[in-house]
Amino acid sequence: MFWSKKKKLPSSLVEEAKKHPNGYVYEFDSRFHPEGAIPNYAIKGAWPVGGNGVISGEFEPNPHYSEERIVKLLKLAAKNPNKQIPDIDYRLDGEKNVPIFTVRGYWPVDANGKIGKAYNPNPKFDKEKSSAYIKSRQS
Repeated sequence: MFWSKKKKLPSSLVEEAKKHPNGYVYEFDSRFHPEGAIPNYAIKGAWPVGGNGVISGEFEPNPHYSEERIVKLLKLAAKNPNKQIPDIDYRLDGEKNVPIFTVRGYWPVDANGKIGKAYNPNPKFDKEKSSAYIKSRQS
């Protein structure tokens, strides 16, 4: 649910804003661990916070939020307990074998098939090579 000034903001959000003056407070998909890594497509949006630690503007939706990608990731996690799921660019969805330099990192999956808290970045990820590879696959 997206909040607006017409609805009362949750007290947890008001408290979080106090910790981030001149920043933002984010709303993310609740299926991700609140203390873990959150992919950009699971962030619903944000509220700007003023210098006094008070929310100072309207909710700004994230254009990259994708329920479809979240559902795909969670279904994959449910099928792969106690494993790691590669985090690849959505434009490579459906490809079974991708070069290691296109894998941003790995989502840990617990024994219950749920996404864990600790995201594991891939030290071999190369943004430029990955972009060139994706571009070559699209032509």
